[in-house]
Amino acid sequence: MAARTDRPAPATEARSTVAAAGQLAQPAALSNRVKTTYQVKRGDTLASIAQLFKTTVASLRTWNPRLPGNQLLAGQRLTVYRPTN
Repeated sequence: MAARTDRPAPATEARSTVAAAGQLAQPAALSNRVKTTYQVKRGDTLASIAQLFKTTVASLRTWNPRLPGNQLLAGQRLTVYRPTN
């Protein structure tokens, strides 16, 4: 099957691959959070842990990509970034 020559190839648009300097994430040295681990206790939920560390469930999931669904087991360790007070 021959290539079609009746249409020109689409032109690509020049797009910036880096966001504006004001939109980039802060380096860890300037962040107001410190990495720590939290050991899950019986009765804990992602929402209760998020509230404890003043963050969101979405952030907990981002920091712990191997969390299986909504199940937490007592003794499980989670990576959490707590505020530096």
